[in-house]
Amino acid sequence: KARGLYASRDFDESKVIFDKVIPMMSDSLNKGDALFLRAAAYESGDYKDGVQLDKALDDYREMMGMGGVYSYVESGKLGAARVLYKMNGCLEFDQIKNLCLDTSKSGVRKHRAKSMVLLGFVYQVCRDDCVTARKWYMRSFLQGSQWGLRHFAMSHMKDGNIIRGAFSHAAATILGPFMYMVFRI
Repeated sequence: KARGLYASRDFDESKVIFDKVIPMMSDSLNKGDALFLRAAAYESGDYKDGVQLDKALDDYREMMGMGGVYSYVESGKLGAARVLYKMNGCLEFDQIKNLCLDTSKSGVRKHRAKSMVLLGFVYQVCRDDCVTARKWYMRSFLQGSQWGLRHFAMSHMKDGNIIRGAFSHAAATILGPFMYMVFRI
């Protein structure tokens, strides 16, 4: 029922149900789904109390502990890395980097690709290391993420290499729809 309420954008009512049922659930697909939806709503501010990154982080960390449900462990790591950046920016670089590196080895392609984009982003923003950032962006692109190529292009633009950046943006624009159809990332 909570998923239906969430899907119909009745977030606060779905939260009431999530808050009741999650503590009673064992590690399962249903618990993973519920934690993910609740964490995403906390992160994006869909509940009446607005953005609550600390609560989102708690849910993502609980997902990381779901040893028997691999996909949720990886989603939890990626969500935790993203929230840590939103909460503390570059102060959490090492922890974000480690979470992203773990997830970049995931068996789930979309988790690998997204973690690589985030890792490139934190290298670029926190360490001003566009060379390392571009390596991660390109790896993400090779995993099927058009966003990897877009960030790769923006990184070149930032470094003043307008021609390479423009060509990379053009390639992302042309390849993007096809990549989405194939990889759904």
